[in-house]
Amino acid sequence: MLPESLGSYEPESHNNNPPRLAADLVNEAKANLAVRDGFASFYYHPSHPYHPVEPLKETVEGILALGYIFVSPERLL
Repeated sequence: MLPESLGSYEPESHNNNPPRLAADLVNEAKANLAVRDGFASFYYHPSHPYHPVEPLKETVEGILALGYIFVSPERLL
């Protein structure tokens, strides 16, 4: 099981948790840069009827702009 260190995209409050927008995920990734040998992972439910693709693009572009690279889960094991 791989952790979702940044959490998940949730545009509305859910289960007593506040909304988590693309900017929130990118800000968490920025904070994670202080962690040695850490990584940033998040969850985005692509088939959710209310989650358009634009916030996913915003999240990916923001994380890439911080200097992260995306790798397959197998490379982390």
